[in-house]
Amino acid sequence: MIRRLRLHFILIIMAVVTALLLVILGIVLTLTAQSLERESVARMRELALEPQDAPKPGDQVDGLRLAYFVLRVSDKGAIVKAYGRDFDLTDEEKVRSILTSAETDGKESGRLPQYHLRYEHLQVPSEENAAASSAESGGTSGKEQDSAEETYVFADMSGETSMMRHLMKNCLVMAGGGFLLFLLFSVILANWFVKPVEKTLKDQKAFIADASHELKTPLTVMLTNTEMLKDPSYSEADRRVFVDHLSTVTKQMRSLVEELLDLARIDQNLPRTPEDVDFSDLIENELLLFEAPFFEAGLEVESHVEKDLTVRGDATQLRQAVDVLLDNARKYAAPHSVVSVQLTASGNSASLSVASEGALLAREEQEKIFQRFYRTDASRQRNGSYGLGLPIAAAIVQQHHGTIGVSTGDGRNDFTIRLPMVRRRKL
Repeated sequence: MIRRLRLHFILIIMAVVTALLLVILGIVLTLTAQSLERESVARMRELALEPQDAPKPGDQVDGLRLAYFVLRVSDKGAIVKAYGRDFDLTDEEKVRSILTSAETDGKESGRLPQYHLRYEHLQVPSEENAAASSAESGGTSGKEQDSAEETYVFADMSGETSMMRHLMKNCLVMAGGGFLLFLLFSVILANWFVKPVEKTLKDQKAFIADASHELKTPLTVMLTNTEMLKDPSYSEADRRVFVDHLSTVTKQMRSLVEELLDLARIDQNLPRTPEDVDFSDLIENELLLFEAPFFEAGLEVESHVEKDLTVRGDATQLRQAVDVLLDNARKYAAPHSVVSVQLTASGNSASLSVASEGALLAREEQEKIFQRFYRTDASRQRNGSYGLGLPIAAAIVQQHHGTIGVSTGDGRNDFTIRLPMVRRRKL
């Protein structure tokens, strides 16, 4: 599935890139061809109107040397004058054949692919009549029209075609290089895009496997005790023990299912109405609730709670996240040690620190401890913990745009939650 998703992503990107490159290539070639043709035609028309026998120096089109020849044809079809550059006009038969092809085409401008020529057909006054008309006043338009010559200008297209071919070759090379670069980029981008999906699927499979493992043991215990209750050979005292086992395992399963439901609700990110929460007051209340559990565990609590620190969010979820850290300290702190709880303002954030003495978390454990069902005890002993508390706290903090982390030092594991503080105007 992941491989197919990655392949589809690459194909979509490359299809878009290919279409874009083809469009750009087509635009560049079309505009260049039109520019060359426009410049060539403009120069050809200039040549048709210039009464010259020899070409002027510098007849070029976009850096190309313009090879051309001009034929002036009388109204009777005779070639009156022929001149040009880079063409052999001594072959009268070939010149007549070219002229006939242009006349047969019957257009004012066009191409003769068989000769690699472009032509322009114009009617201009003959040089003699043009000079006479300029000397006489009143003009003789009728005479000019009667003596008008047909002028054909032919220009060689070989250089233009060669330039376009060279440009196309360069464009194809650049497009090919760009295609390969985009292909490499799309592979990298596809891997980056698919990586979160791959991680999510992997986490989902691990979650299902871990949840199945956690549920399998209590279900086995429940099934075994139920079968033993059906056996009439056991005494009433034994039956009470079996019932106690069932009650204990049922409570454990309820606790696990409740934590799973909490995770499901948090993952769904159900809409809630955020409110200003007095985080200082919330911490103090939770510390009061945990006085008895800490006392029973033989732990001493040192607390410093800065007053009037307000955050915005869901009070119930924030209370749950704080309970997770306090309960985690109760479970894993060294006997007869001190648990330190500090709430302070750090810049624009409210920082809650819960530090406890005990076995220090290794670097690898610090990175994995917020993963679901991860527990530092490899034997997965049943002490009321299923490895879901810290992931729940992390999900809650993330939804409140905060951060959660753990650090070690001075023989302590220090869990820290930072939440954005609400700024209040001072009266």
